[in-house]
Amino acid sequence: MELAGKRVFILGLDQGVVSAAQFLTDQKVRVTVFARTPRSIHEKVLASLKKISCDVQWGEVEEKRLCEAGLLVAAPGYRFYRWPLSLARRKGVPICSLLELAGSFYKKPVIAVTGSNGKTSTIVLLQAFLKKGGVSHAVAGGSFASYFDLLQEKGNVDYFVLETGSFELEGTQKFHPWIAVFLNVGAEHRDRHGTLKKYLEAKGKIFANQQKGDFIVYRHDSKLIAAMLSEKKAVVTTVPFCSSKKISPGIYRDGKKLVYGDKGKEESYSLEDFQLKGVHNIENLMAAIVVARLCGVSAGTIRETIGDLRWLPHRLERTDEIQGVTFYNDAKSTNTVATAWALGSFTDKVILIMGGRWRGGSDLEGLTPFIRSKVKILVIIGSNRMVFHKNLGDLVPTFVVPKIADAVELAYKKAITGDTVLFSPAAPTEFSVHPDFRARGEDFKKAVNSLKESLVKKRLRSSRQERV
Repeated sequence: MELAGKRVFILGLDQGVVSAAQFLTDQKVRVTVFARTPRSIHEKVLASLKKISCDVQWGEVEEKRLCEAGLLVAAPGYRFYRWPLSLARRKGVPICSLLELAGSFYKKPVIAVTGSNGKTSTIVLLQAFLKKGGVSHAVAGGSFASYFDLLQEKGNVDYFVLETGSFELEGTQKFHPWIAVFLNVGAEHRDRHGTLKKYLEAKGKIFANQQKGDFIVYRHDSKLIAAMLSEKKAVVTTVPFCSSKKISPGIYRDGKKLVYGDKGKEESYSLEDFQLKGVHNIENLMAAIVVARLCGVSAGTIRETIGDLRWLPHRLERTDEIQGVTFYNDAKSTNTVATAWALGSFTDKVILIMGGRWRGGSDLEGLTPFIRSKVKILVIIGSNRMVFHKNLGDLVPTFVVPKIADAVELAYKKAITGDTVLFSPAAPTEFSVHPDFRARGEDFKKAVNSLKESLVKKRLRSSRQERV
């Protein structure tokens, strides 16, 4: 994409925007960043931008200035239906996302991973296989580096691995990954996209430009993904994964092993030493195995690595055990589908701590049967706790408390030996309380640790009193 000498307006402000601005100014592009959120939220980002020769404006871009731009670039948090973009379309000003713009400069094969849940986990598993197999790669998107950071890679990198959500894919037109991984899809981000149809349209852009010689790795049991693939006219090699039945070609679960192959040529992978909990993690593993094999990692190397894989932070992470009560941190589950999968990972009923930003009662419909069958006690937290209680409080014994620390203490008091306490919010983070899911997860772990320490101190005081 030739941009030298042109003016680029970037709408929105985050660390990824800084990387984009840095790259573009190095290319002699004049950059102006438009930010709508309060300055106080972006102190670190602003400090970085001061070192770059780009202008920062607060508020929406004015209509009279739209025609100055040779390109409008929307950061992930900027909604594509906002009026500046709608007006720009009518005026013929090109629009794209950070992913689209960065991808136009990539010279390496791209592996793009999307799905309503499991993107980061799958990439972490894939990283382990690629590293063990000696395959050089760089990762960006989501929880990793920014897309533009990959353009600074100086070493010999074989593949770019990208985490791609609907916010990023929404603004792509020519994005073309060699391998597209579509893990799963649910009725997510209605507050952003408005309808399931628009959400699926955004997700489907991950394979919109794929051609012969490209690959799509996808969940076999998803009717929505199957319907989307049926509309694709280009000849692309598809590799399904399935945890519920035998399939061929593809990879499937057969008891305590995975079987991958086609037309009688099969290879198996034992699950005996796989430590990550839940069917969803087995599906993530299957997707990662397929991609690793396509990248040239041997089956033997993958088998050796599976046993070395460990719990990922904030994803069904076993936090601690206090007097027979086990605590799990699943703070990454910021939607109902992820929490439903987390609940399905446990054989016995759990004490569930959930709550966060309210996105509407329709999001809770899929979670309701799991709460009935998998939850013995429900503890709801956050400023929207009474709204959640109104929708879920009649399913199982339910309690409402304001903070995570209160919920941990209450859950422990209600638990008996052998119980599991699961923190799986099923809702986005309330930014007035925590900046992201990691901070929310760390808050939970801190609360569990504080509870354990307080119980130890009580036992010590009691022991001293008995001796006296």
